[in-house]
Amino acid sequence: MIREYVRKLSKYIDEYTDIPAPDMNTDEYDMNVFFDEYSKIKGKPVYAIVTGKSPELKGIEYRKFSTGYGVAYITDKVIKDFLNKDNVKIAIQGFGKVGKYTFKKIQELGYKVVAISDSKCGIYSKEGLDFNQINEIKKEYGSVCELAELNKSVDKLNPSEFLYIDCDVLILAAKEDVINKDNADKIKAKIIIEGANKPITTEADDILNKNGKLIIPDILSNSGGVFVSYYEWLKGLGLVDLTDEEIDKIMKEKLIQAYNKVKNISQSKSLPFRESALILSLENLYKKAKLRKVI
Repeated sequence: MIREYVRKLSKYIDEYTDIPAPDMNTDEYDMNVFFDEYSKIKGKPVYAIVTGKSPELKGIEYRKFSTGYGVAYITDKVIKDFLNKDNVKIAIQGFGKVGKYTFKKIQELGYKVVAISDSKCGIYSKEGLDFNQINEIKKEYGSVCELAELNKSVDKLNPSEFLYIDCDVLILAAKEDVINKDNADKIKAKIIIEGANKPITTEADDILNKNGKLIIPDILSNSGGVFVSYYEWLKGLGLVDLTDEEIDKIMKEKLIQAYNKVKNISQSKSLPFRESALILSLENLYKKAKLRKVI
């Protein structure tokens, strides 16, 4: 299916136009097939045509962690800026590519994750959950739910109830539109971080803002993956070749710089972070358009 997709798409893209990357239900092997088919069509290896590939094909190993790690770095900064308390309780909806590595990094940063979910259920422990244990449970049984069967101190939650957990920070790392006008009023978390793309509907966004919730939008919080895709693209063009440690350092610095700019706009204009992030984006586009004499 991927090869046929590439054959149909190949006339419209090249290594300087519309570079694809992995998303839900795709991985590095799918991207490898994309690269292989496109290269066959062009009669030569075209390493910059797609990102998220295996390192052996000029991919970047760090790419698979980058979105989740970026969400964790932004979460850490938000907590330090807006939550004046110890023992912060964090819940993460989703244990896929984003939620899994957000959990891993957020635990490394010293925070307690009290709840995690996958497509089948959620689990909760007021004492906190351990990433390595959850990861092994997921590998062996196919769901995080099994931990509740093995450990009686862990509660099993219905997926629809998971969003209403009493926590300080709720990280949405599953799919779109999970918070909507029907359930927005039930959200207890003070801070909501968008790890998935568009997990909050427009109507729900208005309700949450009226309820005093701090929402960190996807355009800011989950941009780590796209950032690292950019560096993989440069690597494919033969322009850079950085280590994972170097990319992690650069990504974190760039994300925090963007966060600080958005926060400054938010505080100076008394606007939510989402509008502030869009203002920053439009300002950047406007400046570049002026330099090019487009406007």
